[in-house]
Amino acid sequence: MQNLFGRKVIYTSCKNLNVNSIVKIINGAMTRHEENSRQIAYLERYFTGNQPILKRNKVIRPDVNNKIVVNNAYSIVRNANGYFLGEPIKYASKDTDCRENVEILNNMMDSVDKACGDTQLGEWQSICGTAYRLICVDEDIENVDKESAPFLIPILDPKFTSVIYLSEAQHKPILAFTYCDILDDNCNPVGK
Repeated sequence: MQNLFGRKVIYTSCKNLNVNSIVKIINGAMTRHEENSRQIAYLERYFTGNQPILKRNKVIRPDVNNKIVVNNAYSIVRNANGYFLGEPIKYASKDTDCRENVEILNNMMDSVDKACGDTQLGEWQSICGTAYRLICVDEDIENVDKESAPFLIPILDPKFTSVIYLSEAQHKPILAFTYCDILDDNCNPVGK
């Protein structure tokens, strides 16, 4: 695998989103997304220790074939995550009128285990240079107590997720997608 200098950004010039244009934009983006996905899968394997030296075919003196993986990638990712996310992120406010609401927000973040998600997010960011979080809001947001959160914030696998940006100067995000295999009742992928 060569040229792993960052994932390719996906752009579109289409501003008018509707059912037809969204399908066209995503279909057009899939080639670049699949290239990014292959690179991310390679980097994830590299991080977990499946490195090219293990597949090396030694031609000269094949009887001496030492294959040792010194997984510096794993150490670097763990050290960076420990440095930046060693303590859970807590929100604070200088405004004394907001402190009670900020404390409620911190309790909600604890209830959805945001600290664990932050660690996963930081790990993906360190491994492949991109990471995604989804915010799912509960429809019955008015009837939520102060201890539980009216939302979920799962971390999405970047091999199956992309954000598409406008090609204008500011490059605002206009669309995002994520996908997964759908299994039938026998746990077989549908359509295969």
